[in-house]
Amino acid sequence: MKLRMTVCILVMVAIISGCSGGGDEVSSKMTLDGVTATAVTEGEKAESLRTLEDVTTAMENQGLKLLQIHPKGGTSIFATLNGVDAVTYAIDTYAMGDVTDEVSSSLSYAVNVYVYVFGSDNARIEGQNALNDILARAKFAAAPSVFVSKNILVIHFNSKGENEQYDHMIQSAVDGL
Repeated sequence: MKLRMTVCILVMVAIISGCSGGGDEVSSKMTLDGVTATAVTEGEKAESLRTLEDVTTAMENQGLKLLQIHPKGGTSIFATLNGVDAVTYAIDTYAMGDVTDEVSSSLSYAVNVYVYVFGSDNARIEGQNALNDILARAKFAAAPSVFVSKNILVIHFNSKGENEQYDHMIQSAVDGL
């Protein structure tokens, strides 16, 4: 009788714990005397988060050729969002065949893709709100394209004369995460 009461209490605590909270936790299963209960763990949360490697691999699978660039001599207002540093890339238009002159393409290697990997979905939402504030204050000739998935935020600045297909490739990559 005491064992069944203990199992029932454990099941109720596990269910209540699983139903409450901010949604950042992920549930796992625990079995005691043939009864399965749901318990909250932080360890499994990390499995649903995406990494920088996930993003770059997805973009490369869509056919994008990326060059990681470390800007020198000043920082962009997009270098950091809510404490998360962007990893910056240029789309290698020469390797993709969109530019046939390697010299002219090397002159156009400018950071035009910013990838942010946040610690959680909520942190990404806060980062996106910070980005929206920056975009509202700045005056751009053409607004950048913004793509989000889970804890990932990607900004793409379209260069003048750049292939419009790049946005579609980035969108497909981010959607596939």
